[in-house]
Amino acid sequence: MGYWNYYPKYTPARPKQVKDGLRTRKKSGEIGETWWAKRFLEVLDSFGWSNRLTRGRSYARGGQVIDYNIDYGLITSKVQGTQKKPYAIKIQVKTLSDKEWTGVIKAMAQQARFSAKLLAGEIPHDIEDVFKETKVSLFPVSDKDFVADCSCPDWANPCKHIAAVYYIIGEAFDRDPFLIFHLRGLKKDELLSALNKERGSYQLDVEETIEEETDVPEPISCEPAIFWKVNKAIDYHFSLKPPSLNAAILHRLGVPQFWMETSKDFYKIMEKVYKDVSNAGIKIAYSSETEGRKAKE
Repeated sequence: MGYWNYYPKYTPARPKQVKDGLRTRKKSGEIGETWWAKRFLEVLDSFGWSNRLTRGRSYARGGQVIDYNIDYGLITSKVQGTQKKPYAIKIQVKTLSDKEWTGVIKAMAQQARFSAKLLAGEIPHDIEDVFKETKVSLFPVSDKDFVADCSCPDWANPCKHIAAVYYIIGEAFDRDPFLIFHLRGLKKDELLSALNKERGSYQLDVEETIEEETDVPEPISCEPAIFWKVNKAIDYHFSLKPPSLNAAILHRLGVPQFWMETSKDFYKIMEKVYKDVSNAGIKIAYSSETEGRKAKE
């Protein structure tokens, strides 16, 4: 018998299954649908983490990630491994300073299409150029921008548990691109509010002032008879034309975190729901009006 025969054959332990665990949509092939999600994973791969990331891909596809949370410069998660207790994951990501964000907002505000694209749940392809103009980057540029920790005994970083979280986060960016900005230091409402504010001041600076003559409103009388008297015919109208952007409020709010498909799928499904509800409402309104007229006749 040879020397090596004294060592038992190593059999990799399988992780404990997770009920309703988070898993990637694709069971094989490339993970990430949108260019920004793919870009995020490409950045991680550029750090020389290719082999380490591959170890966590099966965990991400197998539903071993229990949950995750994204906050300013911080990702926390729990991943079920071979042990009974899930491993705790903490990933710190470098954020942009207030001064850096101010520069980015000013640059983005000069073109209205950036706000429009973001409200539609998309990130323009050339947005990275805007960040570069202000000498910052939308995505972290170095492995030093990531400080990750896992409670597992594996010394490698990223271990397969951390790597699995990266893939789940990548798909989360697919569904909600605003999470990228949140991770880098600015939440969705803060970003949009800053853009709108900067766009307003920017337009005042570059547009010509338009003077309009306005009627001076008459003072309101305290006499009920005069208060309720109508001197002019009230002209009102309404339109039943479909809105230019269907389900506009959902485009404003963004894709909910629990949605595990692509943002396009979410908007496609919900826009159909909104359209069907609107059509049903109009049908009911007109049918009620018709029945009312018949009853009078």
